[in-house]
Amino acid sequence: MTRMEALTPIRDVADHFALPLSTLHFWERRGLLRPHRRAGVRCATVLAADGPEWRDTVAARIAAVEEQRARLDSARDYLNYLLTCRRGTDMERCPYFREQADIPGRAQGRSAPEAVSAP
Repeated sequence: MTRMEALTPIRDVADHFALPLSTLHFWERRGLLRPHRRAGVRCATVLAADGPEWRDTVAARIAAVEEQRARLDSARDYLNYLLTCRRGTDMERCPYFREQADIPGRAQGRSAPEAVSAP
């Protein structure tokens, strides 16, 4: 297998590894691949097996995935809280909702929701 440049057009990556282009596009939609644009062409960082630099690339991608996961976990927790809020359908009276909502003229605060029982 020949070594590829650091940034290689997506089509060349697909051809090199005998993958359908749709597979790389699927990985991109799932956040597993983040191509860069060079002169309007999607390019991907290809991991070189002959040096330790590939570990840095993988470690950086793991960190990005963990960051995205933390944001999604936070969003899920917030939505679950809204489902169990004692205020029911009157969300404007829910202090946690009001704190998280972007209300004009008021600084937006962030704190953890208090424990509540299901309605």
